[in-house]
Amino acid sequence: MNEDWSWTDQRYLLAVMAADKNGNLAPLIVLLREQPLSRSAAELVADLLERHQLKRWPSGQSRPLYDPLSDADIKLLSAATGYERRPYETRDQAMERVAKEEGVDEEELRRLLNQDGPRAQRLLQHYRRLRG
Repeated sequence: MNEDWSWTDQRYLLAVMAADKNGNLAPLIVLLREQPLSRSAAELVADLLERHQLKRWPSGQSRPLYDPLSDADIKLLSAATGYERRPYETRDQAMERVAKEEGVDEEELRRLLNQDGPRAQRLLQHYRRLRG
């Protein structure tokens, strides 16, 4: 390792070496989310990307952060984030009212609020990643 490199650059080097050796990108992903890239670290990551083809995980791939949500997804998330029970309402009545006010499917809203089903999980994951 280059002795002039910072501790973070050295961590990036080790993560890139691990990705080269066994294809494990997890340490690199953690670093990218936690530490800013210096010019040296950016060169290491760029070199890695130039030499390797990105592949999907066997279980499939989640929607990328930059992929915009559909209008229906945005409308559903908006309804869910604005969901609030009034003192005299049951949970079911509140969901029915919010779904009607926001123009969304009540069952989809219920699944999202209950974090139930693949669409709800995908929307919540996307929402959390956008919020940081």
